[in-house]
Amino acid sequence: MNAIVLSDFARNWDAQDGSLLSLKGRSLIFHALSGEHDVAQSLLGELHLLRGRFPGFAAIRDIASGSVPLHKIGSVVYVGNPLDSVSLARILAESTERCAQWLDLPPPQIVLQCMPQRCHLYYTLICFPGLAIIRLSMMPDSLGEVRFIVFQEVCHAFLHCGVRLLDEGLAHYFATHFVDPTHALISQAKYSGLSDIHELLTMNGDGLFGNNVCRDSGDYRAAVSSGAQLIECLINAAGIDHLKVLFLRISQSTSDAEIIELIEATLGHRLPHSARYGCYF
Repeated sequence: MNAIVLSDFARNWDAQDGSLLSLKGRSLIFHALSGEHDVAQSLLGELHLLRGRFPGFAAIRDIASGSVPLHKIGSVVYVGNPLDSVSLARILAESTERCAQWLDLPPPQIVLQCMPQRCHLYYTLICFPGLAIIRLSMMPDSLGEVRFIVFQEVCHAFLHCGVRLLDEGLAHYFATHFVDPTHALISQAKYSGLSDIHELLTMNGDGLFGNNVCRDSGDYRAAVSSGAQLIECLINAAGIDHLKVLFLRISQSTSDAEIIELIEATLGHRLPHSARYGCYF
């Protein structure tokens, strides 16, 4: 298989495009915090011209208009009311610093939204490169589990490719590595209907990773475990820098077959069909 090659032109274009979006996104948040909503709304218009209707557009529109207020406590920007500003700020700062060092990437602008829901719900809404909203509902009582959750969500804000198996796997791998090395990867969990890794490496992951899927289900936990183990194999085979390039290429792919081909090129061999025990060699 041919090694993955990304031209300097394409790499630089993506970097410049992402940097411009990030700069305008940060500026929008700054002006919204300052109460300069006319400026913030003007920047939103520029972002829309650059990006189109991006994920999180409605949430950023509400922030820009001032209909949903922003608060800054220390270095943390909140939309709505914070749950526990002291511990969350500390954990967010730690996870952001760790992830920036690990991936060698500039920190994105992260906005925390604490939702008054009596359930455990956490996810990251990627608006565009450099700006993400992390939504948290009722947090677990265990501080260690809170750290694990925040580390996962922060990793999503830094790097993602749109394939849920890889995105969830990377976040779980990062949190496991830096928070709790003993955290169970559920490698022995059994799938009820998905035994083929090729079925999981898809741009349409809602069947297993959608918002209505129970995160305590065996299938979900086993899939996340499988993704984390695949990420570990990719890092061991090619390193973090190549993983970042791989994620960029996957985000630009047009088919599931191309995704699998890119992964196999990085590993240097074909993916086996069985991922039941996380064996990718």
